Amino acid sequence: MKSVKPGLSVLDIGAAANPWLGDIISDALDFFPVDRGGLGIRSHVGDVNKSSSFAGFADKSFDFVTCTHTLEDVRDPGVAIAEMQRIGKAGFISVPNRHTELSNLRKFKPFGKPWARGGYHLGFAHHRWIFHVRSSNKLEVVAKWSGVSGTQSWYEYSVKALASLPVLSQKKHSLFEKLGVRQHGDYPWINRKLVGLPDVAELAVLWVDDFEFEYYNNDYCGDDDGDTFSLFSDFVGSPLAVSPSCVEEAMETISATILGG
Repeated sequence: MKSVKPGLSVLDIGAAANPWLGDIISDALDFFPVDRGGLGIRSHVGDVNKSSSFAGFADKSFDFVTCTHTLEDVRDPGVAIAEMQRIGKAGFISVPNRHTELSNLRKFKPFGKPWARGGYHLGFAHHRWIFHVRSSNKLEVVAKWSGVSGTQSWYEYSVKALASLPVLSQKKHSLFEKLGVRQHGDYPWINRKLVGLPDVAELAVLWVDDFEFEYYNNDYCGDDDGDTFSLFSDFVGSPLAVSPSCVEEAMETISATILGG
């Protein structure tokens, strides 16, 4: 599209941390200025949690808006999502998929050993949200629930009890660590084939004009752990509403929208 329309305007939200779109984007919005070594990118500094950071952009002023690995980090992803639809004609969003975000990544490539010292937390410790597409044209999000990190089996409880004994816990590597207890990410609704590997660990969304966005269950997870566990089971275990086979059709629609047919 850029070869057909040299003046293509492409805004990246959250571009300061990851420069992989440096040869495509014309504008960038982030907490910090974006310096891409003479590429001519216009840098806009602002907090993407605040609508005021987008106030300087007119409606549909950008041909395309990209936002990769940012929405899961911020306090209120709904602000950025609403604003990107207002100021963009079309766009692309990517976040870690729900299976990756609810698994212990020390057990999966390409993470493995570099993450082993990070303990037993689920997914990426600094992420706040888990995204899913369960119905056409709607992106849903649920807050990461720390309670889902609990153990499941008698074996795990037994090993934890043994590992707490002074004679074992004082060792350089505890029994708990040596036995490699699978403490997290082993729930029946996690698809292990969709965890960790770069080619499957993404939830990628292409959109044209607009799409729906909703905080799951009115951002309320229920009265107790049982309710919350059921919520996550339903949310994570349900199938995607669309498939990667739609990408070519979506790109044709986006091209027609941006290039005027």
